[in-house]
Amino acid sequence: MRYVFAAAAAVSTVLALSTAPSSAAPAEPVANHCMAEIGKPASEECFATFPEAREHFVAMGGQIGEPKSGAPAAKAAQAGLSLIPTLIEIAYDWNYRNPLGGTYWFYAYNGGCTNTLADLDYTQDPMPNGWVNRVSSSTLLSNCWAKHFEDPGFGGAFDGYRGSASNLNVGTNDKVSSIKWS
Repeated sequence: MRYVFAAAAAVSTVLALSTAPSSAAPAEPVANHCMAEIGKPASEECFATFPEAREHFVAMGGQIGEPKSGAPAAKAAQAGLSLIPTLIEIAYDWNYRNPLGGTYWFYAYNGGCTNTLADLDYTQDPMPNGWVNRVSSSTLLSNCWAKHFEDPGFGGAFDGYRGSASNLNVGTNDKVSSIKWS
């Protein structure tokens, strides 16, 4: 009889807890759209939405392509920057370059990539915190092509240098741990 009462009490407690109004505050939006200067994790900044990340990049004088005079240069000067941030790649945690899963914006202050794949312009090793094994697709900019590697230290499976991709190759899809840009 004791067991019946104990079981009944446990069920009543569970039902009371499940129907009690929640006093928890609503969840804050996840800052899942981050950006940083390539190779400088301390420069990382994150935003709740893709448009917020884009607005921030533009506000800091950032541009897609080689640095030009005019509006981007003026914004960079207002921000106290002597060089203009140039967007190299947007990595997506979703296929077909869909920003819903989150994005990581890689930029540099030395301009875009050269016109040849025979040299190495930039590297990211390892991937930023929280971005190991997440990249599913990418947009390459500023004359850059990327080689995505499965392992840190540019090891494991990799895709050859390529431009933007709606889906990374089977060996690197959701497995990227380091990147080279040329």
